[in-house]
This record gives sequence, C-alpha cells and structure tokens, in this order.
Amino acid sequence: MLISILLVIVGLALLKFCADFLVDGAVSIAKHWKVPATVIGMTIIAFGTSSPELFICINASISGNTDIAVGNIIGSSIINILFILGMAATVRPLVARNNVLKKELPILLLVTVGFAVLFMDSILDGFTENTLTRADGMILVLIFFIFVYYLRTIIKHHRVVTRKEDINKARLGLPASIVAIIGGLLGVVLGADLVVNAASDIAVSLGVSQKMIALTIVTIGTSLPEVAITVSAAWKREASLAIGNIIGTNIFNICIALGLPVAIFGSISLSSFNVLDCVFMVIAVVTLWLCSVTKSTISRREGIFFMMLFATYYVLTFLIEY
Repeated sequence: MLISILLVIVGLALLKFCADFLVDGAVSIAKHWKVPATVIGMTIIAFGTSSPELFICINASISGNTDIAVGNIIGSSIINILFILGMAATVRPLVARNNVLKKELPILLLVTVGFAVLFMDSILDGFTENTLTRADGMILVLIFFIFVYYLRTIIKHHRVVTRKEDINKARLGLPASIVAIIGGLLGVVLGADLVVNAASDIAVSLGVSQKMIALTIVTIGTSLPEVAITVSAAWKREASLAIGNIIGTNIFNICIALGLPVAIFGSISLSSFNVLDCVFMVIAVVTLWLCSVTKSTISRREGIFFMMLFATYYVLTFLIEY
C-alpha cells in the first residue's frame, strides 16, 4: 500500500512537469505552422492524451471486461468537461473563439447525442437491454472521419496570418517544439499510467466494484493528462488550447477509443449503465455550449457550477450503485 501511494505521488509530479513542457511546445508549434492553437489541441494533443483510453478499451474488449471500456469513455467525457474545464475556468476564465462556438462545440454535441441515441436501445427501440453493436461502432468511426475532414478544412482554408515577428516570439524553436510535444506526451501518459496502476491496486485491496473502479480511478486516472494540460494551458492564458484539447479528446474517445474496438470485436452490453450516465454526458456538453455562448467566456463562477454538476453525477452514481 505504501509503495502504491508513493507511485501516485511520483506520477502526479511527472504529470505536472511534462504538462507545462507540452503546452509550451504546442503553443510554439502552432505559431511556427501558422495554425490556431485550437487545432493543435484538437489533434496532436487530444489524440495523444487519448491513447490510454484507446488501449484500455481495446484490452477490455479483448478480455470481455466491457464495463471497464464503456465506463472509461462515459466517465472521461463527463470528467473532461465538468471537472477539468471547470477546474481550469476557476484557475483563469476561458475565452472561447468564434469557431469553437459555431462549429466545434456543435460537432461535439452531435457526437455526444449520437452516442446517446445508439446507447438507449431499451427506450428508443423497446429492447430489453442496451447494446452497442458493430454497426453502431462503424457509425461512430464514420463520424470521426467527418470530424477529421473538418479539421483538414480548417488547416487548409483558415490558416492564421502570422507575421515573422510572431514566429520569433515563439517560446521554442521548431525542433525544440516537436521534442517538447513528443516528450511531454510520453511523460504525461507515463505519469497517468503510474497513478492509475497504483490507485487501482489500492482500490482492489479495498474491495471496490469493477464499475466504480472504471468510473472513478481508471477514468480519472486516464483523464489526468487532460487535467494537467488543460489547467496548465489555462494558467498560461492559452484558452484555445485548453478548450480544443477537451473537444478533440471527447470526440476521439467516443468515436475511436470506444467505436473502433466495437466495430472490430463486435457488440458489447451496456446493461451495467443506465440512462443517468448517458443523460449527464449530454448535459455536460449542453452546459459547456450554453456557458460559452454567454460573452464567449467560461467564467470562474461557471467553472464552479461545472464542478458542482460533476459532484452531483458521482453522488447519484454511488447512491444507485450501493
């Protein structure tokens, strides 16, 4: 137990250091490539930090532990918005770009609502059990490719006009920026892995159920890279990077981390999860969109409200589970 606690501390320290390194590299490379920081957040950083969720879902699908796979994605989607962005907004209010409000948040809402519709077979289709089929997985993967096409359009047609002096203001040179991103991603993933493994060992020894481990330790643990990066970005006044990271991560998690294993390995049962889990996923995105469109800013007060919603979800989940 003592060794596990020490590993948690080491993992958290590694997360903090590497997240700062990664944010500096991401901001610098956005200036060098003349693209919005949001795009870097929604692609390189989001897909990189989502790799733990993808590997967990693949391993869980192969081993038949589908509760871990689904709980990981549902929990991550809720945590990323309500807890991580809420925490970041309390550190420093987050200003949302116009593109985020008009295009990227609606895409995230479409993906989340689409998943909710595929999720609720028992309500919408009258089936006895909620199931995510191979066809559902293929639909989610297809939606992801539409999102990738949108990102390609941004990069191609909406490049940021960056003056030479702006490039000179980049914190790091181009080679150093690339090294910072790769090294930072590896560091935050390793740090998260240390925390997840150590915390899971502690939870198992305390007799916690598989679903609750998935919705708490595994989910929060695999979201630690996003926590570290988003809070660090907010502290450095890089709101576009913070919000873009969360949008890209949630879309990748739902469409690829969950959709791809289901499309490859076949249907999975959602019987351990109820409408509450699905509804809170949608509530989180709708709340984010509503708060963002008011003055294009997520204020500290709204950040606190996000975290209160997050706490409400977990209290209700524990009450239902136990």
